[in-house]
Amino acid sequence: MVSSTIKIITIVLVVAYLAFCAIVGIKKNKTNTSVREYFISNKNVGLFFLFFTCFASFCGSGNFIGFAGRTAMYGAAAYWNFLGDILLGYIAFTVFLAPYLSKFDYYTMPHYIASYLAGGDMTVRRLGGVCAAIGNVAITGMQIMGMTYMLYAVLEVNFYVALIIAGGIVVFYTVFGGMDAVVFTDSFQGMLQLFVVVFVIIFSFRLIDFDVPWLFQEVNKVDPQLTTVWGTYGWKKCISNFLTGFFGSLTNPIMWNRCFIAKDVDTAKTAFRLSTVLSIVATFLVMSIGFLARVYNNDVGDQATVWLIINKFPAWFTPLAVIGLMGAIMSTADTHLNSGIANIVCDCIDPNEKMSVEQTLRVSKIAGLSAGALAILGAAVAPSLLDLSYLGLVIVGGTLFPVFIIGYVLRDKTSKEFRSNMSIKAARYGILIGLIVTTAFQLVPSLANVIGGGIIPGMITTTIVILILNKVFKPEYPIVSENV
Repeated sequence: MVSSTIKIITIVLVVAYLAFCAIVGIKKNKTNTSVREYFISNKNVGLFFLFFTCFASFCGSGNFIGFAGRTAMYGAAAYWNFLGDILLGYIAFTVFLAPYLSKFDYYTMPHYIASYLAGGDMTVRRLGGVCAAIGNVAITGMQIMGMTYMLYAVLEVNFYVALIIAGGIVVFYTVFGGMDAVVFTDSFQGMLQLFVVVFVIIFSFRLIDFDVPWLFQEVNKVDPQLTTVWGTYGWKKCISNFLTGFFGSLTNPIMWNRCFIAKDVDTAKTAFRLSTVLSIVATFLVMSIGFLARVYNNDVGDQATVWLIINKFPAWFTPLAVIGLMGAIMSTADTHLNSGIANIVCDCIDPNEKMSVEQTLRVSKIAGLSAGALAILGAAVAPSLLDLSYLGLVIVGGTLFPVFIIGYVLRDKTSKEFRSNMSIKAARYGILIGLIVTTAFQLVPSLANVIGGGIIPGMITTTIVILILNKVFKPEYPIVSENV
């Protein structure tokens, strides 16, 4: 139980922190004068801010609460998520995609896919925008869910009241402040979460006198299956989660967005390398907290990090932990929400950019409030943090990654004019059918049990549909006279 004094201190800090975020949103709202500024900060983000917004955005409630919770619930199986998502996915993106994508200043991933790989086709952009928007809204909901855990456990307020408070403030400053507000608050939040995470890791290991073998012995006593290769998942689910994390990271909308806001390639390279290394180390160490919490409390479930902080850490640290983890969570939530707004407005509603700047910014605020409401609803009904997050990653990975690879391979990258051996019509049907199959295999239990989720069926379906229909429709702008 948290003492009254600690609760009061926590409330004061939370209110002050949320007020700071709200004020930033209001001030940045007055400085937004263009759509480019609102969504990609005029592609002028330097190393300091880019590093902290990358670290803060990439490490949210999924890394510091979700992965620990998943480890507590399913044991070593959670490391399949980590290997695909945080380790290999982040490294592959940093090495191969970040230097390449930072040369462009598109608003979104569907903007790049449609404009560069599909001849500017608006249908491809709208369909891609739907996929990316679903992913962004789902992951925003996951972040809000993590912050709700904190407020609910520490302040002991009603879960749904905490949910509305947590979601409301994230939506407010993101919607009204745009990318400038997101980057500015992320730099502050990134420093906060770095301090808190270092303390949490050190103190957690001090609880066991840094005796890791002892920890695994105790976990084995709780449930021997937790320390096996497949944990309590089974091999199909583990492989599916590995692939979901890997391809989800490569098509994670906010990672693409961070490339597009970087002022140059060198800045992107350095910021991504630093934030990737820090994210990998921090997440790997935090996952052990899940095992530790399970040893202390067999019923800890998805809230392992929060439970351990409240019940095993010094009381004075609780308010700092709440603020630090709120920073980690809000920084990822605001980034995904901002990216989701861009998907809805720029990709789906007005891809031709016919609206005025004033109209676009006004519609963006309405879209942001609507997307935020859906994210809060998702947080209210989802069974766990990573379940909600992986729904988003499965959809973008299962549909947009195949289009990206096929489109990139078949495009003439030396021509200033668009030339490609991928049929635009084939891409349209591939995204649409892939979206349907991916969602069905992820959400329908009987289908999900077939192969552990939607990532494999989605990627296979999207790829096959594009390749087959590419022969039926033929490319509209072939590189050579005959399709190859």
